[in-house]
Amino acid sequence: MDKRGFKAIVVTYNTIIDSLCKDMMVDDALKLFKEMIFDKGILLDVVAYTSLIRGLCSLGRWDDVSKMLKEMEDERISPNVVTFSIYISRCICKEGKVEDA
Repeated sequence: MDKRGFKAIVVTYNTIIDSLCKDMMVDDALKLFKEMIFDKGILLDVVAYTSLIRGLCSLGRWDDVSKMLKEMEDERISPNVVTFSIYISRCICKEGKVEDA
């Protein structure tokens, strides 16, 4: 772990964001997500993005999912197997766009 505690801070925020998304409080999670970046300057990782993508997919907010994936690309954060699995199973397949998978 980083001696200055930065790793622990990211893990804590990721846990809170994930919990909010699982409780369908995605807008609160997005607010915290933006606070991490803009107010606190905390660099995010794939875990936070994946939690938000899961939450947005669960609410059917497909445009926001696309924006989140684009933001990941812009920030050079690579989606992992969990991110792709959620995106394919919850977004693409539910929308009937299986050929895009």
